[in-house]
Amino acid sequence: MDMSITVFTLTEVLEVHDIPARFRRDPELLGIAYALAALDEPADDVARSFYDSETTLPADTVGGLRTPVSNGELLRQIHMARLTDRLHALTTPDIQSRTG
Repeated sequence: MDMSITVFTLTEVLEVHDIPARFRRDPELLGIAYALAALDEPADDVARSFYDSETTLPADTVGGLRTPVSNGELLRQIHMARLTDRLHALTTPDIQSRTG
């Protein structure tokens, strides 16, 4: 299986998530875009199998139901949270002065 994540792919991911053009060269956002693209283009069958496998999350309350979720979806949620946090850091003046 040939995984080919290009600059064009990264740009598409950032566009889909409405990242302003002025931030599309930010190294952290590019890393997150790469991670998201890799979920859609697994490097091999092992990665695909891992993304498709499930993790069971513990219940939020005692006696509550445990929740199965695919590893791919769990990773997607983590990467989306990172994307949101980084964009917030880049667009919030107080934080921006500390993150460069």
